[in-house]
Amino acid sequence: MPIISSDPSTAPHALVLDETLDLNAASELARTFSSLRGTPVTVDPSHVGRVGAQCIQVLIAASKSWAADNVYFTVTPGSEPFNEGLDLLGLTSFFSNERVYS
Repeated sequence: MPIISSDPSTAPHALVLDETLDLNAASELARTFSSLRGTPVTVDPSHVGRVGAQCIQVLIAASKSWAADNVYFTVTPGSEPFNEGLDLLGLTSFFSNERVYS
């Protein structure tokens, strides 16, 4: 799971992802991340029951944006369907290997 900045000096905002992350949810997820830009964030995908490529793309883009801003961003362990979605797209290692950007 990516961690952007090794110093989460402020408590990160906890973002619990919805159960259904399909094409219809991608726009709202992108707006949510846009509103949190610059804020330390912990993403919780443990309740995801279905995930599509568009929402995973939004999540990866957010991770890269936080890295560019050098702001804390982490994704906690996901549900089985979330992890299967990552695996299906060949992205399992993207959120399973801890990375620190300073």
